[in-house]
Amino acid sequence: MLVADVTYSTRDYTDSMHPTREDEYTLAFPTVRFDKSSHTFVAGGTQVGTLKHGLFGARVVLAPNAELDIHRHHGLIFAAINPAEK
Repeated sequence: MLVADVTYSTRDYTDSMHPTREDEYTLAFPTVRFDKSSHTFVAGGTQVGTLKHGLFGARVVLAPNAELDIHRHHGLIFAAINPAEK
């Protein structure tokens, strides 16, 4: 399963009455599956990302046809992998 670790900060909105606050979230994408043979992430039959290994570990690179949308609304964090807009 693919997950995203997100840190939400109020740093840009702080003042003397409202100190900086940081919250950490782990968001799961349960419909995304990893294909070990090709090192790709697939959702609904469509490749949405590739696992890339580097000097400091591995990272997921989104496919050109996919975009990650993470936003906060009324105190809740929402995340989705959507088709990229052309």
